Amino acid sequence: DCKNYSACVIAVENCSNGADDDNDGFTDCNDNECFGLSTCQTTIQPPDQQNQNQSQVQTPASSGVSEIEKLSLSDFQFLAGDQSINLTPDNGVVSGLSGQPLTIRILAGKLKQNSALAVLKIGKNNYQFTSSSLGYQTTISFPNLQTTAGYIQIDYGNGKIDNISLSLRGLAFGDIYGADNVRLEGVKVELYQSDGQKFSAQQYGQINPMITNVNGIFGWTVPNGLYYLTAEKDGYYKRKTPVFEVKNNIINSEIDLILIPAKIKDVIDPNASLSENIKNVAGNLSDKAGVAAKQTLQGAVDTAKVIQQKADDPAVKKATEQVVAPTTAGVVAISVVPFLSWTNILPLLRLLFLQPLMVLGWNRKRKYGLVYNSLNKQPIDLAIVRLLDADSGRLIQSKVTDKEGRYYFIASPGKYRIEIKKNSFVFPSILLKDFNNDGRHPNIYHGEYVEVNENNAAIIANIPVDPQGENKRPRRLARDRFWRGLQVAVSLAGIIITAASLYISPKWYIVALLVLHILLFFVFRRLAVPAKSKSWGIVYRQDTRAPLSRTIARLFNARFNKLVATQITDRKGRYQFLAGDDEYYVTYDKEGYDPRKLEINLKGKTEDVVNVDVSLRKKLAGGELSVSQPVSQPATVLTPPAENTQTPVENMEISKPEVEELKSIVEHRPEKPLTETKITPPSGNEEK
Repeated sequence: DCKNYSACVIAVENCSNGADDDNDGFTDCNDNECFGLSTCQTTIQPPDQQNQNQSQVQTPASSGVSEIEKLSLSDFQFLAGDQSINLTPDNGVVSGLSGQPLTIRILAGKLKQNSALAVLKIGKNNYQFTSSSLGYQTTISFPNLQTTAGYIQIDYGNGKIDNISLSLRGLAFGDIYGADNVRLEGVKVELYQSDGQKFSAQQYGQINPMITNVNGIFGWTVPNGLYYLTAEKDGYYKRKTPVFEVKNNIINSEIDLILIPAKIKDVIDPNASLSENIKNVAGNLSDKAGVAAKQTLQGAVDTAKVIQQKADDPAVKKATEQVVAPTTAGVVAISVVPFLSWTNILPLLRLLFLQPLMVLGWNRKRKYGLVYNSLNKQPIDLAIVRLLDADSGRLIQSKVTDKEGRYYFIASPGKYRIEIKKNSFVFPSILLKDFNNDGRHPNIYHGEYVEVNENNAAIIANIPVDPQGENKRPRRLARDRFWRGLQVAVSLAGIIITAASLYISPKWYIVALLVLHILLFFVFRRLAVPAKSKSWGIVYRQDTRAPLSRTIARLFNARFNKLVATQITDRKGRYQFLAGDDEYYVTYDKEGYDPRKLEINLKGKTEDVVNVDVSLRKKLAGGELSVSQPVSQPATVLTPPAENTQTPVENMEISKPEVEELKSIVEHRPEKPLTETKITPPSGNEEK
């Protein structure tokens, strides 16, 4: 009833403002109310190195007591938390929160004589043990932020004295900080057990939750176990710590609360100038960016603490060594290795160990030959290129192409033949067998003899190969994309888990497993994940411009009317095809929408990607096709015949202009194929 009257307000000492707030004659850290405040902490030293200004007591030797009669600290109880929590000494030191009560009890039956006199001597003070039904006991307070040495003396009379040394250490309370590292008053701090049950502090003579005072401190003495904390205050984000293990019966964590930034509408002043409001909004956005960075850092610190805690657990170490790391390696191997083809792995190993300079990208000034896909003009990676003696067929040299499809041979005078081996490709090219030049690739090679007349001549022919094999259906493509994504996730998870295992248990074989995971990941990325460009085309709905997922896009080589590749748009409607230096067309099909066909002319251009944005129109009622609108250059729209939109390209009727175009191509092809290529190096050190 009187809380609003000044006479009823109890003053609390602010331990950092230089004033005597509670009028008791003591200021800041000299006031008893600042007991346990971490900023008031003095230097803590081991008992045998204590500062001489602190009142320390040297334990005298026992006298007249046999070794059997002597007591040890294990014969005592050190009770905190309303005498309900037994504290365990650590190397003779009993620790607790500064200023909190501690009861020291000699268990009944431990004293050799009932008439013995027991005294605790700490510093300059003596504390007499009194008899109780449970034994002899005395109660004192933990010292303020320091370790104080002393001893317990038991006098049996007749010159028989037993002295047991011990030290008491006063620990700091936990701290709550807000913006600018200022201690926060009025923060509600609650303690929970790991299972989510609120810690029952009342049975230990404490309260839960705690409300911080002006000094922003809190703390509990608890049974050892797993706990977590929550802290909340108006205007700040609520904080929940990760679960942590208590091993010394004390909870005195440091918690930082992040201030919630103002909303943009609250920083705009209708009476201020535009420039002033722009400044206010910019400052607000900067504050929000800072908050996001703090939250990210806070999460990283919490994660590191959890990992460190697990790393210190012997059971976790044992499980990591015997179960986690080997199992992770097995899972990654089973999920990734079956999808790697040995026909690609062996050439990759040859490239890495026998042609390291090409892997590192050195000697780029050298001229190279090129192995490429005859349909989309893309380089062929990891193709085996063999140089054979033309007469005997004996293998002279063998190389593996890099990611750019490059190779080269240095040969002595003679006649040679080149042979290409690559899974799912045919050499020599059937599609280009009647062509000498192919766009930017002049003097293409079809398997003819190569005559070398000089020493150290470079053989660097452009070699097309035809793709072969089954064209996967859309359902198969979607399934493959799902599994590739899953395999990438499993590979990355394997690296992360094994790295964490190495941190927890740094064993040599876990290092080996981590290296194996990293190698598997990069091999999988190189061999099983298709190459991608950084730019995308978007398929979207014409009326709403919403992206259309699961649209089937097919790329065809217009010159040969051959399917090059098929893609399914992702959830953002994205797709792309790698292709270059030829004429193509793309068809787009999605159930419930008009199909479309776009002509793409990359002839003579340097672009190697098809990424045209295209709109699809919803079908009209009754399944009729609506009229498609043209898209911007360089694509030209051709509307497929309405009577059979799903007809395969091989069976579609070719229009008259297309027939004329095909005739033109045939009429202008070379009259004779290249039958022999002579390569003669120029004079000097240049290579051809």
